[in-house]
Amino acid sequence: MPNLYLPVTAFLLSFVLLVIYFSKKRVHLLENSIYILMIFSILMDSALVSLLFYNYYTNYNVSLVSLLNKLDYVFLIIWSSSLMLYIFVITYKERKRFKRLLKKVSTSVIVLDIIMFVVVFNSKIDLIIKDSIHQTAQGEAVILSIIFCLFYILVSLLIVLFNLKKINIKHLPVFVIIFTAILIAIFFSVNPYLIIISIGLTIDNFIMYFTIENPDIKLINELELAKDNLENANLVKSEFLRSMSHEIRTPMNQIIGCASVIEMEDNLSEESKDVLNDLVNSTNSLLDVCNGIINVSQIESGNVDILISGYNPKEVIEDIINLNKKRLTNKDVEIVSNYSELPDVVYGDKDKVKQIVSNLLSNAIKYTDKGKIEVSVSSSVKKDKCDIEIVVKDTGKGISEENIDLIFNKFGKLEKNSDTLGLGLGLFITKNLVNILGGNISVTSELGKGSEFKVFLHESLVDTSTKLDLSSVNIMIIHSSNMIRAFLKNSIMKYEIKVNDFSNGVEAIKELKRVDYDVVIIDKYISDVKLEELVRTIKDISSNIKIMVIGNEENIDYVDMFVSEELDINDIINNIKKALSDYNTFKVHTK
Repeated sequence: MPNLYLPVTAFLLSFVLLVIYFSKKRVHLLENSIYILMIFSILMDSALVSLLFYNYYTNYNVSLVSLLNKLDYVFLIIWSSSLMLYIFVITYKERKRFKRLLKKVSTSVIVLDIIMFVVVFNSKIDLIIKDSIHQTAQGEAVILSIIFCLFYILVSLLIVLFNLKKINIKHLPVFVIIFTAILIAIFFSVNPYLIIISIGLTIDNFIMYFTIENPDIKLINELELAKDNLENANLVKSEFLRSMSHEIRTPMNQIIGCASVIEMEDNLSEESKDVLNDLVNSTNSLLDVCNGIINVSQIESGNVDILISGYNPKEVIEDIINLNKKRLTNKDVEIVSNYSELPDVVYGDKDKVKQIVSNLLSNAIKYTDKGKIEVSVSSSVKKDKCDIEIVVKDTGKGISEENIDLIFNKFGKLEKNSDTLGLGLGLFITKNLVNILGGNISVTSELGKGSEFKVFLHESLVDTSTKLDLSSVNIMIIHSSNMIRAFLKNSIMKYEIKVNDFSNGVEAIKELKRVDYDVVIIDKYISDVKLEELVRTIKDISSNIKIMVIGNEENIDYVDMFVSEELDINDIINNIKKALSDYNTFKVHTK
């Protein structure tokens, strides 16, 4: 019975394929289940063909032969309809309303298959064996089965053709599968050799396995998709936290503004001054948390700018130390500093250096209850380069060896139930800022004895930027809120910039006609005149005046820049620099 070799081979190959497929770790997707059905249908098809010819040669039974033939065609129809469903799923699963559409399509296929099965089982069929190679069948059941199979295969082809632009490149092998299926169907219609069909569709299943249905590839793809989804979720979370922090910063800055107004009073008692100082410190602590979240968002998005300017490293670090000493009122801790061989001026991002040192000091204060915190700064000069080493050493709680590598992680607060404030972002931000500046940071620590952080920065001794003398800049603030005007004025004046403020647009216009100003900062919601008219009038007075609007960016003519309503002073100052000079000469974008 040499004609049994091919169907038995097809059966064994399908069985082996099924075993291999289930032996692999798989992701549970809908198309996977459909593919398993395709393998099973050809497994049954080849088994039925083998039984069919075995029965023909051994104990020929007309009724049994007819039944086996019809069952064989049923499984061929199942394979064809499964192929169509498979292609439908991989093509449309990313679309909107896919589940609703799938329900309709799958229901239609099931109903249609049942009708086809009934029709095939009630149709006539005959098996004819001419010799050991040529076995064929004829009758109504054969013709109907061919039509049904071709219908599903052609629908599969149409689905692919109508979605060529949207189909995933990973799924391109479906063209080969559809093409071979069409060839088999045509071959079957011309001369329905049952043996050839079984082995041909088995080969199709193998092609699918080694291309689009390989469990290993599927698993990798799903892991990549999960990674992408996780990253997107993380970005959404970061953006949410950033937005919330921006919203919180606005009232925090207003509180500081109120404190600034009250501080101007001459008749304040010492008790009131202490309360005011506590209020400012508490507000600044909340602002530190908000700023930390915003910094993390900027770091993760790669949207961090380096602003190069000249600064005295000793003065900058000493200012940070003096500010942090105010936080030691309830602790038996002192901060000492040592400086050696520091140049008077280096060129780098002063604000980020201040943030790095401030974060390290804040961390040391947080985990040191008694003893001292020592800040040592030294440098080495080579030609026009200056390497600065900043060491912050404390006598605090220290860090265990197994936790050393965790402290620079985001939210890397080792003592989860600790009373210490903060989200555990300080060291994460610090390390990333150091990396952005092209430096490096290291830590040594012993549990119960303290920690030592070392930061190495590579600054320049040569000013490569276009110098912008902010002391010559004259700025006007137009805002109806006394509190916000006071806050903005006091904050900007710290940069040695001349500032004048007005509560309404009419008085401001009179002043602009009398005195030259470089920048005018305007509240978007100024009440006495329309914003568009005020902006246009200012530009008519002098086209050189740069106009900054506090509020959401809108399509307003002549406005040079917008800043958010949370009133980030650094953002305001950077925008002033940007407006008054060639910003690219001192900005390096880190994206």
